[in-house]
Amino acid sequence: MPPVFPAHWHVSQPVLIADTFSSLVWKVSLPDGTPAIVKGLKPIEDIADELRGADYLVCRNGRGAVRLLGRENNLMLLEYAG
Repeated sequence: MPPVFPAHWHVSQPVLIADTFSSLVWKVSLPDGTPAIVKGLKPIEDIADELRGADYLVCRNGRGAVRLLGRENNLMLLEYAG
């Protein structure tokens, strides 16, 4: 069962697509039907490294990497790269 995603993201139809050592990954739909990804970080020892990845995505702003559409605690809303 997916976590409760932040209400202001307005995502729906979560489907778990990956369960890795560091994360659970869901494909979701945005309000306009566009697919997106929610990455939920697990409480691992080196979670700081995963969070630095989010900072990198902000810096890239879609240039050569997916866009970070939102971040709340250990959840990241990501552009879907297909």
